[in-house]
Amino acid sequence: MYGQRLSYSNPDYDKLIEEAKLAETPEESFKKFGEAEKLFLDSANAAPLYQQGTSFLQKSYVKDVVRYTYGSPASYKWADVDKESKQLNLTLAGDIPTLDVSKASDMDSFYMITNTMEGLTRVDASGVATPAMAESWEQSEDGKTWTFKIRKDAKWSNGDPVTARDFEYSWKRTLQPETASQYGYVMYDIEGASDYNNGKSENADNVGVKAVDDYTLEVKLNRRVNYFDQLMSFCVFFPQNQKFVESQDGKNGTTAENSVYNGPFTMSTWKMDDLCVLSKNQNYWDKNAVKLDTVNLKVVKDTNAAINLYETDQIDVVGLSSENVDKYKDSKEFMTTKKAETFFLLINNKGAK
Repeated sequence: MYGQRLSYSNPDYDKLIEEAKLAETPEESFKKFGEAEKLFLDSANAAPLYQQGTSFLQKSYVKDVVRYTYGSPASYKWADVDKESKQLNLTLAGDIPTLDVSKASDMDSFYMITNTMEGLTRVDASGVATPAMAESWEQSEDGKTWTFKIRKDAKWSNGDPVTARDFEYSWKRTLQPETASQYGYVMYDIEGASDYNNGKSENADNVGVKAVDDYTLEVKLNRRVNYFDQLMSFCVFFPQNQKFVESQDGKNGTTAENSVYNGPFTMSTWKMDDLCVLSKNQNYWDKNAVKLDTVNLKVVKDTNAAINLYETDQIDVVGLSSENVDKYKDSKEFMTTKKAETFFLLINNKGAK
């Protein structure tokens, strides 16, 4: 609802949305957004259909998987299995389209990118933005300028240091019209981002992201965004190694070998429509926090086939389709999560009498 403007006109609603955007704390923002949503439901020609969620089964020995309400379904940085072999066995519903940060637009790509790469922050199980590529950050008094200090022990899997320039390059590459990123709009709160992405300005220097030096990134916003540190955990804002990307001749992110990683795992195996294996990244700055040695993901397109693998102890977690929920809802291994998505039926009553 808040990601795009609806065909709905109400001055009080517009006022609440504006107040939410200008609020000085996340709590105040969410309160105003909630008031706006209630007003919308009470007065618009719309009806909520359902809120997106997922149901799944998870073995009792699996723990500390962080599940998200947006973007990637899960992070395995802190995950563990109470077994001697530190392997987590999972399935994928289909192949991974890309590991290119600027071109990813689907859940499976975000899933793999979140676990093999890392942004300025990483959100933990409590929904708190924790230090990642940035060891610290500060927000200006007016909330429009954020300064991130990049940790000096961060490295790419090829040994190159991760620097502030990797973030500046990545964000501007995503916004470059020729890249045709479907998620460039997520950066529009950054000064000059919209104009550059839409071709109204051809000068990337007008975009409000700048590497002050190798370890200082400055971001200037059009407005206060209180959750900007949490947003930095979203894949679109991850860094890219310019030298590596430009050496791939357009193949960046298309295979395990055509990718470079800065996250808790690397993609050690990527067999199209078959198998992906994530292995612990020995160059990762926080590798001591990573308990799993490997995450094995078998491509299984049929839900019932995946459930059979779970029941025969060949995989550790399995997603359920709606027709399977009643059968397993009383199991101790049955779990659910919510997604930050609500679907509405909006009626066009123009011209109605």
